[in-house]
Amino acid sequence: MNIIIPGTTQCLELAVEQGKISQSAVVGWIVSNWWASGWHKHPLAVSLAVYAPNNSPDAWKFVAADINTEYRRVDKFTSGVSSAYRVVATDSWLMKVTTYRVQLINLRDAVLSLEGSHVTQGPVHAAPIPAQQLSINVMSVREGVPAFCIRCGGELF
Repeated sequence: MNIIIPGTTQCLELAVEQGKISQSAVVGWIVSNWWASGWHKHPLAVSLAVYAPNNSPDAWKFVAADINTEYRRVDKFTSGVSSAYRVVATDSWLMKVTTYRVQLINLRDAVLSLEGSHVTQGPVHAAPIPAQQLSINVMSVREGVPAFCIRCGGELF
């Protein structure tokens, strides 16, 4: 199991591999560390803090509240039939939501580029209707925001 915690990764990996510590204990330690810090060290809070207007420790909560307000509106775009992968676009945000991660970018900072397209055929027994999948690279002009890739069906465009 690979556990990524800055400064402690190698020690925890070794301890888990040798059976000296359980994975449950490691997860508990990580969550309690996030809780003790007021959730400021949680990966999503760190991602939101990049967009905070000031450097106060709770500023990421205001960004989260803004995203929550926009997400609750009916005029958002949602793509993806699976709960394991979904792309959501609101008035100001583009989000890629996967099982264990939320990647987001403010649309004012977004630069989108088409990485490629892939055409697939339907099943042989069904009507062979080709489907096009687009891979779009999402980058930010803002420093500290990692790029990510979204995939969506070509019929959405």
